Amino acid sequence: MPVIALYLCSHTVMSSLGMAQDCFRMANQQAGKTLFHLMKVSADGLPVTLQDAQLKVDGDLDSALNADLVLIPAIGSQINTVISQNTTLLTWLATHRQKQLASVCSAAFLLAAAGVLNGYKATTH
Repeated sequence: MPVIALYLCSHTVMSSLGMAQDCFRMANQQAGKTLFHLMKVSADGLPVTLQDAQLKVDGDLDSALNADLVLIPAIGSQINTVISQNTTLLTWLATHRQKQLASVCSAAFLLAAAGVLNGYKATTH
């Protein structure tokens, strides 16, 4: 069963996180069995405080090493601030660029800042 690690930081857009979770959970529901296992990770394994919520996580970035996909939900529009506040993630992404990585919307800028998109075409909206 594929494991999907969702990376959370203080700038994670809750609707983007919810959309990603809903897609995989609905696939599980429609199949009548668990096709995907979801886990939430943060840089340090501590809960993540967002503007309107505090979210528990299942571990730190290294706990995502066994994930089949690391997915970063949207991070909003303060791109430079988010990049500067997520250096642990950027280093991890650069070190583990061989992993299957994906982003939603503005989180593509984190992949780009880590250099994992160098030499590839990428798009976001």
